[in-house]
Amino acid sequence: MTEFLPISSTGHLIIAGHWLAFEEALGGKARSDAFLIFIQSGAILAVVFYFRERLWQRVREAAGGGGARRAGSVERARRFLAGICVATVPAVVVGLLANRFLDALPSEKFVAWVLIAGGAALWAVDQWRPKPKFAEAEDFGWGVILVVGVAQTLAMLFPGLSRSGATIMAALLLGAGNKAAAEFSFFLSIPTMCLACSYKLAKAVWRGDVAMDDGMMWAVFGVGFAVSFVSAALVVKAFLAFLRKHGFKLFAYYRVVLGAVVLGAGRFF
Repeated sequence: MTEFLPISSTGHLIIAGHWLAFEEALGGKARSDAFLIFIQSGAILAVVFYFRERLWQRVREAAGGGGARRAGSVERARRFLAGICVATVPAVVVGLLANRFLDALPSEKFVAWVLIAGGAALWAVDQWRPKPKFAEAEDFGWGVILVVGVAQTLAMLFPGLSRSGATIMAALLLGAGNKAAAEFSFFLSIPTMCLACSYKLAKAVWRGDVAMDDGMMWAVFGVGFAVSFVSAALVVKAFLAFLRKHGFKLFAYYRVVLGAVVLGAGRFF
């Protein structure tokens, strides 16, 4: 449910996993890490499924078909699809260069402080952002695309910041409307998360963390995949509907409250 909301899915997974003793329940860190990677693929599929008609239409327009005879529609579609690929590059570079660092999960306290700081930043951006000038994600220029792509890497370096939160804030600061900022974040998640999940899952299988003939474990992974798909599909639709009437302050408040609760729980328990 938190994968595409600006409240940090990684932060929630770290906190929930610790409180539920999930690593021990699944038989070790290697298996629990592989599970968390695998369920993200369910969330990716949910985004592809939700935007399937729009994505297919852009592909057809970029190829010069699908009613793309209107002036500028071919160029617009090609810039959009190319922009998604270009915005993915910074995350790929950082992921390869800082792979070992990124594999080390931070403490709950670190995540809590990042949640709070990110909540304050999200509130400030929502409060003082410039007047929107981009109504659709396809309208973004190359400058916006590149900045959003770089912003995505901050979430990789600071678990708890939120990939969607970082990309949405960057887009809002550069003149995107609520819907356009959220949708571009969703579209950007497709290649980014596909690459990350494929690489990490292949590495987990190669190292023997997850055996290909472990039927029970793959059944557990399958349940996680299905739940992730359904949850993400519902959240994407509800989130976009919410943004048509509201901003991001509610998510900012949630982040601050959650961070404070985690810090308080760590002190007393």
